[in-house]
Amino acid sequence: MASINPFKDILLSLPKPDGGEFGKYFSLPALKDSRIDKLPYSIWILLESAIRNCDNFQVTKSDVEKIIDWQSTSPKLDGDSNKINPLVPVDLVIDHSVQVDLARSENAEQTNMELELQRNNERFAFLKWGANAFHNMLVVPPGSGIVHQVNLEYLGRVVFNNAGILYPDSVVGTDSHTTMIDGLGVAGWGVGGIEAEATMLGQPMSMVLPGVVGFKLSGKLCNGVTATDLVLTVTQMLRKHGVVGKFVEFYGEGVGELSLADRATIANMSPEYGATMGFFPVDHVTLQYLKLTGRSHETVTMIEAYLRANKMFVDYNEPQVETVYSSYLELDLSIVEPCFSGPKRPHDRVPLKEMKADWHSCLDSKVGFKGFAVQKESQDKVVKFDFHGQPAELKHGSVVIAAITSCTNTSNPSVMLGAALVAKKACELGLEVKPWIKTSLAPVSGVVTKYLLRSGLQQYLNQQGFDIVGYGCTTCIGNSGDLDENSRDLTLPHSPLIRLCPQPTSSTATGSGSLWRCSIGLPAMASINPFKDILLSLPKPDGGEFGKYFSLLALKDSRIDKLPYSIWILLESAIRNCDNFQVTKSDVEKIIDWQSTSPKLDGDSNKINPLVPVDLVIDHSVQVDLARSENAEQTNMELELQRNNERFAFLKWGANAFHNTLVVPPGSGIVHQVNLEYLGRVVFNNAGILYPDSVVGTDSHTTMIDGLGVAGWGVGGIEAEATMLGQPMSMVLPGVVGFKLSGKLCNGVTATDLVLTVTQMLRKHGVVGKFVEFYGEGVGELSLADRATIANMSPEYGATMGFFPVDHVTLQYLKLTGRSHETVTMIEAYLRANKMFVDYNEPQVETVYSSYLELDLSIVEPCFLGPKRPHDRVPLKEMKADWHSCLDSKVGFKGFAVQKESHDKVVKFDFHGQPAELKHGSVVIAAITSCTNTSNPSVMLGAALVAKKACELGLEVKPWIKTSLAPVSGVVTKYLLRSGLQQYLNQQGFDIVGYG
Repeated sequence: MASINPFKDILLSLPKPDGGEFGKYFSLPALKDSRIDKLPYSIWILLESAIRNCDNFQVTKSDVEKIIDWQSTSPKLDGDSNKINPLVPVDLVIDHSVQVDLARSENAEQTNMELELQRNNERFAFLKWGANAFHNMLVVPPGSGIVHQVNLEYLGRVVFNNAGILYPDSVVGTDSHTTMIDGLGVAGWGVGGIEAEATMLGQPMSMVLPGVVGFKLSGKLCNGVTATDLVLTVTQMLRKHGVVGKFVEFYGEGVGELSLADRATIANMSPEYGATMGFFPVDHVTLQYLKLTGRSHETVTMIEAYLRANKMFVDYNEPQVETVYSSYLELDLSIVEPCFSGPKRPHDRVPLKEMKADWHSCLDSKVGFKGFAVQKESQDKVVKFDFHGQPAELKHGSVVIAAITSCTNTSNPSVMLGAALVAKKACELGLEVKPWIKTSLAPVSGVVTKYLLRSGLQQYLNQQGFDIVGYGCTTCIGNSGDLDENSRDLTLPHSPLIRLCPQPTSSTATGSGSLWRCSIGLPAMASINPFKDILLSLPKPDGGEFGKYFSLLALKDSRIDKLPYSIWILLESAIRNCDNFQVTKSDVEKIIDWQSTSPKLDGDSNKINPLVPVDLVIDHSVQVDLARSENAEQTNMELELQRNNERFAFLKWGANAFHNTLVVPPGSGIVHQVNLEYLGRVVFNNAGILYPDSVVGTDSHTTMIDGLGVAGWGVGGIEAEATMLGQPMSMVLPGVVGFKLSGKLCNGVTATDLVLTVTQMLRKHGVVGKFVEFYGEGVGELSLADRATIANMSPEYGATMGFFPVDHVTLQYLKLTGRSHETVTMIEAYLRANKMFVDYNEPQVETVYSSYLELDLSIVEPCFLGPKRPHDRVPLKEMKADWHSCLDSKVGFKGFAVQKESHDKVVKFDFHGQPAELKHGSVVIAAITSCTNTSNPSVMLGAALVAKKACELGLEVKPWIKTSLAPVSGVVTKYLLRSGLQQYLNQQGFDIVGYG
């Protein structure tokens, strides 16, 4: 509100050329501070936003000063909750759901869209409802294009005019390649869902004031050199330089030689080179693009006038002010040469002239990002097969999938027209793509289709099999659809010999395609906390005290008696952090009054060290290169270390360089199990202040810790970084679903059977954005491992977390995993004193929830999931019938559309001199893995007992099935070895391959 903004005196009018005004704006030059003259343009955007939002409450004059003084402070850190409607514009583009079921057909686009609509009918209906039910929300329907291109062509405002106030557009999106909009001069990057949700509801975003790398471009690209060649070169330079957590800003006369599409291509690849964003300030090329894409003359005039008035416009016809950056890079565009990337990663650049030699080197080299370890005598091996009556063959380097796709490539007219001209030339020379290659063209928007049709070039792409299959990410995110049955069946047995090349320069995008325009864990200073009077001593049983704690009972407010346990954790955190600045007494009051307000919610920046404990577990880098060998674990770890040597060295350095940071090395286990067994505190004692443990992690299955009674969920990197540096987390006060468990599981029913049943119920109920809290006497019948299994699956059933309050089972697990008697005693005493402990031997207080579910554990039956999704539950007794039904059904999550006469087809092949065969339903990979399953002793011991029984009966797993066992931690290995059961798993080929 300008009336209370301390910078209201620089709120000026921006006149129109022909009289009148565009509106008011905060004029940065009117600050008359020489320090801002050399700020990077991207920092200017941050500065303007801070000034506009400055209220000396959420954003202070001190925050503004730090940004103005960026040169010396970098890189140091320094809505209305009663409304559900977004407080900032929200644009949701549906682009991740289309799949290439049909290709090489003029009907492909229509057919694939029909299948997309069938599969997602319920979801799309919900989104359509939401588009009408909420204000400030736009849903762009499927078939329109990829979110980033739609953002460039239509959604991006560049400058907002909001009720007469002008300010730069900025955006956060739940997709890593949101950065493509940076090419239009709009600051944007990808974030996690909770962070995006908070932004949507008008909460400010806390982040580290970043370093900015200045990347100077000079010269001009040579003929025949594409934007893809340029972006691969830029990516290689930036990865070498190191730009993680930083902004990259492009400048210099070479920028003026790049089209907007070329800039967008470079900005799009920010996740690949590691920067938060790759930013191109607005200039005449930007304005020309805005006109080209239909923005009105009035709008473009306003944008230019505002940016010029605020010194945020680059005019290469005028002398350039020297901008100061944290570090510098430079590239002469004229030296960029044609290149590819691969063979496995989009940032492994290979000059075109070296590609053949590089490929042969990769065949020879050890298995890794640049190696396949194919023996010399096998490198020329050819696999011949019949493709619909036509002789066909595959060999090393053969292409099986050729997809013109990805937002990085298909957004660029020069690249797309270049591909079409290649197709035209191929047709003129009588060349054609082999018919067994699955070809597809998925443009980023209808604009691409229009210029390909109007140029007369689409016909040549069609002749080569590149018919348009839909508008979306398709193959780039794995939605390539099935290969033709004739090539698929023969390819599978020989898969070690085949190089699959979907697209040599793809960049894989993840996310839902949503754009938002736009602390748990730290003890507050007791001396300024308005709740300091309820800071009490927690006595030890034998005298002395464990420490001080904020007693919720001392509030003497009857409204808290029936709050869910998970809401108690939020309430305690708010009280502990209450300073009437970041967290106010009003915030605390809203949580206390949760029953009526739900679901509404309304450090030292000079230090880089985390202000809260940070635990980093390396578990995502191990790969199953070697299986069925007693040396598998050692060999796979050695390869893991080779591939990640530089990264691991950096993390090792960081573990010693920073306080409050623990790095758990590779080979220790999966982060969620390590958190359960070792890292989870349950209750913190920080400088004598006691409070419940809570955790946010950059993995969706962080929720596993909820089974231990620790509130935790997954967030995005920027949100995690802000939390690490002591910033409070804004979120919607959630609804809580009470899930009552009664009875006891029958013999032979596992935690996996239970979690599949629970997931099915919760998905049907609808729990997205909510907490689920489990209660009832049935909870006491579940082991801690069973609870962790259910909590772990929260992302699958859609809840923010699936929470189990602490009880005697929890305490027993803490003792079992080596927590000291003193620690466990402190935990129980604190939780009992604060009424956060469940004792099933005592009468239970009736807790009030937003909604209720109930399950009698005795009715849970053995089941499977699939065949494609982990939440499609199938009772074991129905599995055979369900499988045959899937073979018959239309292609979809529960269908393969296999013709009746092909159901029993068998493919025979030779496997190392041994006759082998595959048919529909055959297993090719059998992996005992995932944090959901291998964390549970009953499940793991059950699997081992099955292996023992198989050995006793003389049964064995077929040798062509790739088998592996990847336990969640060394604890699993120990109990398998001590029980004597690991030997039977080994005999069946399930040797341990690593921990990850």
